[in-house]
Amino acid sequence: MANLSDWRLAALGLAAMLLAGWSGWSRPLPSPSVGAAPRPSAWTAIEWKPSDSAADAKLLAQRNTWGWSQARPAAPLPPGAVAPPQVAAAPAPVGPWRIVGTADWGQGPAAIIQTQPPGVQKPQFIFRRAGETLPDGRVVVRVEPARVEARRPDSGEQSAIRLFVPQR
Repeated sequence: MANLSDWRLAALGLAAMLLAGWSGWSRPLPSPSVGAAPRPSAWTAIEWKPSDSAADAKLLAQRNTWGWSQARPAAPLPPGAVAPPQVAAAPAPVGPWRIVGTADWGQGPAAIIQTQPPGVQKPQFIFRRAGETLPDGRVVVRVEPARVEARRPDSGEQSAIRLFVPQR
């Protein structure tokens, strides 16, 4: 048989449920405009434009996002102005280097070269296209996805440099 404490507990639970039901449903409903965001009259598709890789590369070069180049680009010259002669600086020591990738920004494929100059904490990246000089003096002949063909200017000997192979 149920004793008195069981009846008290049941009555207390019933009172709690009645109080919760009354307090939850006794409030007025919010107006229909509460929380409703204005919606456009009709759905419209997003207009996607093809990207311009040359413009994107130029923008990234100007921003210097990853600190790849130490020199900031100069302001453009006004029309008709003559650029001052540039003084050739001594080449900075490059240290060990390797080709870490290739990319094409619309101006022909380029080799991405990671260098570690002496005394610099973070590695630096330079880009070389066909006809440009690598850090060891070889000239880039052709850039392919998995390797770069280069030749020595003095002997004309041509060799292939695979990606991620350390060079000195």
